Amino acid sequence: VARMAAEVAQAQAAQAAGDWRGVGSANMRFHGGIVALADSPRLTAFFAQAMAELRLAFGLLDDPEQLHAPFLQDNAAILERLQAGDPMAAAARLADYLDRSERVVMTAFARLEHAAAQG
Repeated sequence: VARMAAEVAQAQAAQAAGDWRGVGSANMRFHGGIVALADSPRLTAFFAQAMAELRLAFGLLDDPEQLHAPFLQDNAAILERLQAGDPMAAAARLADYLDRSERVVMTAFARLEHAAAQG
């Protein structure tokens, strides 16, 4: 949880500096902290591979702010619920976050595919 808190702070600092790729990196490390809570080497390895692939894909996007900005407050809210001793509320907030982020990412990649087909 301390790792997650450090990444929320890092993302907020990167946002203030206009460093949206830095925000994205801190976001990935934040989620790595969530995965680490499971204490599963296999899950951690799977997550690392998935994040490496997402990092490559995110590099194709022209506007990382559009991708990452909506989720900064969510990370802080998830962290707050964990720190308050309410993992069920944190899990519910995370589930909502993941559903929304899937839609955002899929929409962004659909735009990329459309742009590639057009030009």
